[in-house]
Amino acid sequence: MYRIPESVSDSIEERKVMDQRFVLSLLTKMEVGVDEGDIKEPSVWENTQAVPRPVLVQFHNRNAKNLMMENLLKLKHLENKYKSVIISHDMTKTERQECKSLVEEAKKD
Repeated sequence: MYRIPESVSDSIEERKVMDQRFVLSLLTKMEVGVDEGDIKEPSVWENTQAVPRPVLVQFHNRNAKNLMMENLLKLKHLENKYKSVIISHDMTKTERQECKSLVEEAKKD
């Protein structure tokens, strides 16, 4: 997830809690059927830039992730603090390139 509001806390633990609260709040607002038990603890990176850092959200099972990804269109109907959030699959650079070429190939057909 990208563009999650940045916590001002110096404590990594507090940032983890804030990130987890935001993610749970977002998923609740999206009404996708995913709850706290489906989410592993979000990963937090040190922010050395002026922009919010990405947050890796992992799910305990693929179904929870699929539910969220299938309902991404709901983001644009939520309140402003959620509309700017970008959610994408976590892929390596090679996987992103393969996906891009597959999309381009599919557009040709």
